[in-house]
Amino acid sequence: MDDVRRLIHLPEELLFIIIEYLSFQDCILLHEVNKLLNSIFPQIIIMKNKGLEMNFINKDNLHIIQFYHLIKFGISKQNKLNFCCNEINSTSIEILSKAIETNTTIKLLSFYRTIMNDKGAIVIAKALKINNTLIELFISHSLIGNNGAIYIAEALKINNTLIELIISHSLIGNKGTIEIAKALETNPTLTKLMFDNNKIGDKGILAIAKALEKNKKLRELNLSCNLEIYDKEAKLIANALKINTTLTKLDLSNNNIGDEGIKEIATALAINTALKILNLIYNRIYNKGAKILEEAMKTNTTLEKLYLHRNNISLERILAIEIASDRTTFSIPGKQFF
Repeated sequence: MDDVRRLIHLPEELLFIIIEYLSFQDCILLHEVNKLLNSIFPQIIIMKNKGLEMNFINKDNLHIIQFYHLIKFGISKQNKLNFCCNEINSTSIEILSKAIETNTTIKLLSFYRTIMNDKGAIVIAKALKINNTLIELFISHSLIGNNGAIYIAEALKINNTLIELIISHSLIGNKGTIEIAKALETNPTLTKLMFDNNKIGDKGILAIAKALEKNKKLRELNLSCNLEIYDKEAKLIANALKINTTLTKLDLSNNNIGDEGIKEIATALAINTALKILNLIYNRIYNKGAKILEEAMKTNTTLEKLYLHRNNISLERILAIEIASDRTTFSIPGKQFF
């Protein structure tokens, strides 16, 4: 055991290599190393709701090596791995990604508020090309830009198990969005894409619209808080809705869609037979646009929930839209369900 304790004084990269070597050579010694790491970092890993969570991060990567050991070599059978609100550096993410590549138990991986950058996204993308178990990946409040998004898109062209992907509150613009959209055209499994709070403009929205025309799997799409979505971009999405037959939930809240944009969306709703939930909160819709929406609701037979509050629409007009549909639940002051 004294010999094992000497390991903690080694450079973290060397310790990482030794642990990986031991995993194939000496199971007993590997077990002793793991017990030592557990005694050094007793509060780093906690079990919660059948998942692993990381707390109290230190400056070095010893705790990450402990996670590597747990993930890669099946010590833990937990199916959730949550690094929420920890500042994990690129080296740590690379170590974790190597473990995730061959892990067969983890279903959900969350990097919420970890300030991941493009380099981190690149190694996660590499793991996605190999891993065939992960079904949910959450990345939020990150520094991922177009370069990281491009690598994730390439992984989506290969991966056939991921079902939910969240990349929100990041720095992804048109270039990265175009590549993600191309991946959507052929990806066979993704049903939920949360792409809110990025920097998507007209070219990115055009690519997504084209993908929606071809994609037959996606059920939920969130494009909220991309403030470059105006009437022109709304028209592109509306055109896709006229063709798409699988998307059931669309979030366009907190954008700059006005009456001209809502006119296009209303025209699509008169045709679309798949969409069940549409969120248009915090846009620039006035009574004129709402009137057009009212006419569309007279023929639409599938929309179940429509979020309209925080626009410039009078309560009377919203009630008129509700009357036009005998089945849709509307969000109005005092009757909000969002």
